[in-house]
This record gives sequence, C-alpha cells and structure tokens, in this order.
Amino acid sequence: MHIIKRLFNGIRVNTLDIILFIILVTIFNLFFPYSMSTFPDLKKGDIAPKDIVAPFSFQVLKNEELLEKERQAAYNTIPPVIVYDVVKTERIINDFKVLISRTDSLAFVSMKTNERRKYFDINYPEFSAEMKNLLISEKRKYLLNNSLSLLTILLEKGIIADKGSIPYGKDKTITLINQNEEKTINENDVLDNSEAINSTKSKIITSFSSNSFLLKYGIELIQYYLRPNIIIDIEETTKRRENARNEIPIEAGMVLKGEIIVRAHDIVSLNAADKLRSLRIHRTKNNSPLSDFSKYLVKNLIFFVILLLYFVFINTQFSGLKIKFRDKIVITIFIAINIISYGRFYQFPYIEYMLPLIITATVFSLLFSRTFSLVSIVFIISAMIIYSGLRLQGLLSLFLASIYSIYLIKQMEKRTQFIQIILKVSVIAVITGFCIEIFRESAFNNILISMLASAINVFVSILLLILFLPFIERFLNRITNITLLDLSDLNNKLLKMEAEKATGTFHHSLTVSNMSEHAAKVIGADELLARVGAYYHDIGKLVKPEYFIENQSMDFNPHKSLPPELSSEIIKEHISNGEDLAISNKLPRKISEFILTHHGTSYTDYFLNKAEERKDNVDKEKFRYKGPLPKSKETTIVMLADSVEAAVKSLKDKEDKTIRKMIDFIFNKKMNEGQLDNSSLSIKEINLVKEEFTSIMLSVYHTRVEYKYNDK
Repeated sequence: MHIIKRLFNGIRVNTLDIILFIILVTIFNLFFPYSMSTFPDLKKGDIAPKDIVAPFSFQVLKNEELLEKERQAAYNTIPPVIVYDVVKTERIINDFKVLISRTDSLAFVSMKTNERRKYFDINYPEFSAEMKNLLISEKRKYLLNNSLSLLTILLEKGIIADKGSIPYGKDKTITLINQNEEKTINENDVLDNSEAINSTKSKIITSFSSNSFLLKYGIELIQYYLRPNIIIDIEETTKRRENARNEIPIEAGMVLKGEIIVRAHDIVSLNAADKLRSLRIHRTKNNSPLSDFSKYLVKNLIFFVILLLYFVFINTQFSGLKIKFRDKIVITIFIAINIISYGRFYQFPYIEYMLPLIITATVFSLLFSRTFSLVSIVFIISAMIIYSGLRLQGLLSLFLASIYSIYLIKQMEKRTQFIQIILKVSVIAVITGFCIEIFRESAFNNILISMLASAINVFVSILLLILFLPFIERFLNRITNITLLDLSDLNNKLLKMEAEKATGTFHHSLTVSNMSEHAAKVIGADELLARVGAYYHDIGKLVKPEYFIENQSMDFNPHKSLPPELSSEIIKEHISNGEDLAISNKLPRKISEFILTHHGTSYTDYFLNKAEERKDNVDKEKFRYKGPLPKSKETTIVMLADSVEAAVKSLKDKEDKTIRKMIDFIFNKKMNEGQLDNSSLSIKEINLVKEEFTSIMLSVYHTRVEYKYNDK
C-alpha cells in the first residue's frame, strides 16, 4: 500500500513530465512513417535521401519488364515442332503402287481398248483422257516408274498443307520428329503442295533433260497422289516453349550484406531500384507481421529509454538551472520540431543538412547552459539515428556544427559578432559536409548542394534566433547573453538618462558593475548578468536624483529640512521607482530582480540613527526596505558590491587597513542581519567575493604620488 501511495505521489509530482513524455513518444510514431522499415520506397529517377546498405544478403529479382522480355525471348528461340506421318506416307506410296499393279494386270487381260479406258473412267475419273490412254499404252511403265520415284523423293522430304501456318520462332528453324528421331531443319526443307510441284518440275528439267512427256503427265500423276504427310504439333510446340519460358531465372544477381545499394543524394538507377524492390520483397517474405511489430516495439523501446534518461538527467543534473513548467514546454517544442522535420521531410535528399538542430543548440545554450544544450543535442541526434537505421554519417556535419555554435554563441560580447559566428559555424558545417560527401563518393553536384545546404542552414538558424529569441525570453522569463549585450550598451536610453540626470549614481553603478563582474568571474557565476544587473540596479534614483548623496552638490542637501521618516521613505522609493521604470522600458524580469533585491530587507541606517537621536521608541520597520532578499549568486554579489562601494567611498581615511576593516564590517553586517539567508552563495564563495572586492578597492584607492603645483 505504501509503495502504491508513493507511486501515485510520484505521478502527481511529475505530471507535466509524463504528459510531455507521452507527447514526444506519440510524435515519434506519428511522424516517423518508416519506423517499421528504414528503407524508403524509391523508384528509378528518385534521389536517395541517404546511403542505403543491405542489412542481409539477398538475391536481386528481375523487374517485370525485364523478366517478361527475357521469357519472351526464350519462348521465341524454341522452333515449332512438326511430325512426319510415316503411315500416311506409306499409304500414298501404296496407292500409287496399286495403280501400277492394276495397269500391269490390265495389260495381261484380254480386253478391248475401250473396256480398259472405261475401267479408268470409273476408277480414276480425275485423270485426263490422254492420261488414261497412256496408262493402257506401253509408255505407262516409263511414266509410272519415274513418277513414283519423284513422288517418293517429295514425300521423304515432307509435304505440309499450309506452310504459312507454321508458328516460326526467332530464327525460322523447325524441329522435325520422324518416329523417335528429331532433327532441326530450316524452313526451306519443308514444302507445301505448290513448292513440291515446282520442285518436281525443276527435278525433271535437270535430271530428265526437260522431258516434256514427264513434265506434263508425270506432274499430273504426282498432283493426283500428292498429299501432306507432315503436321504441325501445336501442343508439343506450346509445351516446349512454355518450359523454356519458365526456365528463365527470376534472379538477376546477388547483393551481399553490407553492400551499398545506392549512395546518398544519387539518382536511383534501374539496377538500384530493382535491388531496393527485391529487398522489400525479401523483407516482406521473411518477416511475419509479428516480427515487424516486434521491431517496431524495439525501436519505440530504445526511444523510450533515451527519452526517459534525458528527462531524468535534466531533472537531477541540471537542478541549478531551475527548469520550470514553461521551460520544459519550450524544450519539448524544439525536440518535437526536429523529430517532425526529419520524419516529414525524410525523403528530401539533403534534409540531414537542413534540420533545425543548430538553432536548437544555440537557443538551449543561451537560455540554459552549454552542457544542457550538448546533452539535448546528443539526445536529439540519438533519436535521428534510430530513425535513419542507426547511421550517423549524414547527421555528423550538423552535429559538429551544433557543438561549435553552442560554445561560440556563449562567447559573444557584441551583436556584430553574429556575422563572425555565421562564418565560423558555416565553415565547420561546409567542411564536414564536404568530407562526408567525399567519403560517400557522391557526385560533384551533390557535394556542392550539400555544402550549400549546410551554409544556408547556419544562416537561417542565426537569423531565426535573432528574430524569435526575445519572444522566447519573455515567455520563459529568462535572459540570454544576446539581450544582456544589448542592455550593456552604455548608450541605452535609461543609462544615458542616468548619466545625464544622476551622474554620481551612474559612476557608482559603473564601479559596482566592475566589482560584480570580477567577483562573478572568480566564483564561476554569470559575469555578464552581474555586470548588466549592476548597471540598472539604481535606475530608480532617476526620479529624484537630488535626494541621493552621490548626486548632491556641496552646498545643497534637501534632507536637512525633512524629518528622518520622510527622508527614509524617499530613499526607499528608488526601489519601486526603479521597478516602474524597468516595466515601462520592458527590461527583463532578471534585471528587475537586481533593482528589487540590492538592498534586501536592510535599514536606511543613516536616517534610522538620526531618528533614534531625536526620540525614543522609533518604529524601525518604517526604515526597512521591503526586499525581497537576493537568491541568485549574481544579485547577492551586486547587493554586496553596492554596499561596499558606498561604504568605502564614504571613508575619510582610505588606508589599506581601514578599507579592509570596512569591507569585513559590511560582509559581517549583511550576514548577521540575514541578508544572505536566501542566497545560493556558499561560505567559500562569500570569502572569495570579499577578497576580490578588497583587491579592487585597494587598487582604486591606493596611495598616489603627491603632485606639486604652484598656486601663484
């Protein structure tokens, strides 16, 4: 029960973190459309957004067009099959021999010529009258024997009914099956009826010396008995061709594990597109839905762990940054923008050089710290690596440029250095981008585009930083070096007004700022913030400058005619007046804190003592500043510097010993009065600040050589 109670308390305390955590995980899944597969769907002519490497060995499958082309070619290489009909051939020859036998029989039978002719009229009506007369004459033997010989030659060669119906392949060869034997012949080796007759005529002309008798009557006999003895076997032809078609392999080669399929920014060739398509097919075939889902969960688990570590890290290791509700919202927005940009424009070939990582790095560095920014960038890069298939090449340029910008932006001392930062970071981004593209063996134009994209990203990032940083600062109530640099300009309207109307206060502020800056540097506090805060801590004195001793002339002091209570109220008013001026001039809240806290809840000692000299039972609270007490190191330093500078300046005897005693007195008084109770300064740091103030005051008021002069 106790454990459950602690769990619910933890959830209640970290409700914001949990909500932001869920938002980022949701965005990761919504805008990473390829979280199930790290390989984009690229086609021929597309530009590869990254190097695509084979995660395993696989066979390259031919594309449909190529496979069909090869299959059709194989189909067409198979010649048509024709079958020699031996039975039909023998029947034709036997029929012719029957004619010979009958004519011979008729010759030995005592029959009249008319009766013999009548026999042929009845049994062979297609014969011409001349043919019938020849068959009953002595010339029959010459005619029949030679005609049979010529017919046999034709039939052995083969006669087909319609030569044009042969389904020729690519080279017009033919497979002839004669009983159990096969042989390949060409189209001229097979004759149709017309070609057979013409061939016979040629044979008679060449072999029988153009015998007109045979040319006329032999041709008639051959035409009568000539029949096709070859048939086209369509079924066997189709079977053989389909077998040849199906024997064409669907694979076109092999891709080995680790082989680069396509380089980043290269145009996808047909060969590369086939490899990518084959990879997707193999992954789909080998991966079950459960396997895909498990990979999806693993990626989310990795992102979940990295995000969890990041939230734990910023809550535990950066407690000094005082990261509040609004800070975490802005942090989440910047992380989400990077994730969405990469997920939404992932197929854009140069997105790795265009991500808003540099502006994220600079904003985090300015708002929080360099270390915080570096940790955040490492986290964002880690999320990108998960999405891009655990490959860092394309993001390395942006990562290095971001790290460089983190440190450069913090070293700015004036706005003109923005140009230098753009140039320096651009050089880093361009050089690393160039080296990465050379390593990838990219084309020359891709190298140039990558370098240009890197430089543009730097320029746009710094431009957006300048435009939107003031709004972010106001939303978060934070102040960055850039704003501090603007406020440190002594030509600022308020500071110029102070220099003109309250010259003494202005010089006092300059001295306090110098002391505060040095002290902050010694203890590792924000020296620029301490210096600028000191510039503005006394601007409330602009309302009534003559009431403050540093602005009074020797012969005029308005407090002489006023009761101590009223004088104290006028003096204390410079705090509220300063706050009003800060609000009307839109000074950051961080600067207003210096105005409100530089006296803490101390007393206006001079007027309190004066009141106590006049009467007893003085209400001390009327002489106390409202506060609040300083909390940050910088506001505490300015409070101490303000008191030390005024006190030491008031000394008539400015010997080293006297100055040291006064500084010790001021520090002890502040501590005894509890003015440092809320401060984040340690005892060690307080002593270091005191030593630095002592060194500065001694150098300011050290003894000088007396100048001789003649007053005559």
